[in-house]
Amino acid sequence: MPKRHTTPPPEPPLTYQKLKHWMVADLAARLRRPETDIDTTKPFDALGLDSRNAVQISGALGKVIGRRLPPAVLFDHATIDELAAYLAGELGLPVPANPTPSDGADPRQGADRS
Repeated sequence: MPKRHTTPPPEPPLTYQKLKHWMVADLAARLRRPETDIDTTKPFDALGLDSRNAVQISGALGKVIGRRLPPAVLFDHATIDELAAYLAGELGLPVPANPTPSDGADPRQGADRS
């Protein structure tokens, strides 16, 4: 049986950037890809997310934010950028006026970081 994956939760206080970075790290680990391969502007299904991963990620993400999330939330908000903005809004966290892939902290997801 494969080892169960867990991505450590971000350090408090939770911010939009920490939430987004956690999603990148968790998805990369689950898909066994480097974080730099995760483009936060691409739909989850284009990144290789399947329904099994969606259930697992929504459960883990729910623990991070302290709320139960249905797996459909990953399809209702089809990219990491969209989902992070939605969840940050639901949690009352400040969201950059025009979130970009570089707002997610360290990973270099498909954006020009110059």
